[in-house]
Amino acid sequence: MIEIKKLSKSNKNFSIKVFIFFMIFAILILATIIIVHIEFSKEQQLKKFIHESSLQAKEKLIFLGEFMQKRADSLLAVSYNPYFREYISNNLYPFNTDFLFYTIMQENKEYMQLRFIDKDGIEKLRFDRHFYGESPFKVGRLQNKQKRYYFQKTKSLKEGE
Repeated sequence: MIEIKKLSKSNKNFSIKVFIFFMIFAILILATIIIVHIEFSKEQQLKKFIHESSLQAKEKLIFLGEFMQKRADSLLAVSYNPYFREYISNNLYPFNTDFLFYTIMQENKEYMQLRFIDKDGIEKLRFDRHFYGESPFKVGRLQNKQKRYYFQKTKSLKEGE
């Protein structure tokens, strides 16, 4: 009988040891799964971020290209306008040129300022607006822009650039 009690106690100790070993093993497996999941999630989030950033960059590049093309088209339209050409050459048709600039400002609500600066850097015509979408107005006090970086840079360009 004592041997049976010893055997029973031995089985009980063995069962407790197996249970503890099993629990430790289960905790280690669970911890490993959690760590792998966290690392995989970080990698997936990074891939998603890179993909979304790339898509946004492409969209913004397309938008910027279209935006700049519209500005180039506006400049080209002004440069080919016969009234504007006569205004530049002979100071004729000032009303038509004013109306041309006003119309361009009305059409392009994001323009805050539109200027014509002659070859010597003197403003000859300028329309402004204070806020987006507000009606533009003609500015009477014109300025000398001879020393401004944008005039200097533009002056150095060849015709058609």
